[in-house]
Amino acid sequence: MAERTTLLSLAAILTHDLSNPLQSITVLCELGIEGDEPGEGPRRAQQSLQAAERMRDLLHAYAALVRNTDRPTKLSAAVERTDAMFARRSERHRIALEVGVERDFDGPPSTGLAVVALFMALIETAETATGPFEARLVIDGPTTTASLVDAAGAAVTWSPAAAERVADILATEGSVECSDGRLELRLESPPS
Repeated sequence: MAERTTLLSLAAILTHDLSNPLQSITVLCELGIEGDEPGEGPRRAQQSLQAAERMRDLLHAYAALVRNTDRPTKLSAAVERTDAMFARRSERHRIALEVGVERDFDGPPSTGLAVVALFMALIETAETATGPFEARLVIDGPTTTASLVDAAGAAVTWSPAAAERVADILATEGSVECSDGRLELRLESPPS
């Protein structure tokens, strides 16, 4: 159920985040057809290209997530893909994310979706406080520690429901613990 909820939420996010650049491309193309001011064509073409590239990046990150749902996944790769999918949403919530990789880890098949749920928990938690925020993810082998600090430097308390969704996705392949404004994922090694 947690996987289904996370995938449906991700589908809603991607639908929204893909429709924005698509709308930009549509408007820019319509303006180009109307043939307004000379010299605007190259600028509009550049804006269209940037919007199309944002859409491509979102789709590539999503495709990589879906392709790897049933096999072990490098934790750093899962974070990188998910960060690409959530970049605009992080901007919207004024979250500056820093990722540190001390030691990478080949996580179990649930790794990718658990990282997506972690990013959703980050957004949900940010919605309950006042930004801007500084978020930090530290990958140290099978353990990933996430923290979120508000503009005053105070640790933001993670949403218990959001943390529980991450734990439900991991099921027997890992665990989640919240304490002192930190959320910690511990992944199990994938079966051989």
